[in-house]
Amino acid sequence: MNPWNECIKENDDVNTSVETFIKNKEKVLDKHAPYKKLTKKQMTNKDKPWITKDIANLIIIKNKLHKKYIKCIDPHKEDYLFNKFKEHRNRVSNALKASKKNYYTNFFNNNLYNIKNTWKGIKEIINVKSERKSVPISLEINNKIETNPIHVADHFNSFFTNIGKNLSS
Repeated sequence: MNPWNECIKENDDVNTSVETFIKNKEKVLDKHAPYKKLTKKQMTNKDKPWITKDIANLIIIKNKLHKKYIKCIDPHKEDYLFNKFKEHRNRVSNALKASKKNYYTNFFNNNLYNIKNTWKGIKEIINVKSERKSVPISLEINNKIETNPIHVADHFNSFFTNIGKNLSS
């Protein structure tokens, strides 16, 4: 018997049929497209597709060298570790720059005739974020500073509702 036929039976009510349908749908989704929770590192790297596995390994090596340098007590070994750390830091920095440049070059070449994606890429590069509108948290009312948000909102409300009447008089 087809599992979808179980959803609709002549003697079932609508609610039971919908519940059966949802359960069957969830079973199919869990089997063919299981839910996978990403780690914090994966979430960070998802936003930076130009970071390859090689670059990630270089970053790990750089971080290990930095930890060794921080923990080092011997001044001669400390200088050696610092120079190694600087060398790896520069290597990571150069690899990141080259990889990012290559990623965006390919992105813009692939989206040469797609203006929507082109602007999406430009906004990613220049990091355009919508400005958050600020609301006044204090207002001077009758030579007194008012910080209660309800009183501030009431004063704005009374000002704007009476503006027509005040202008006509």
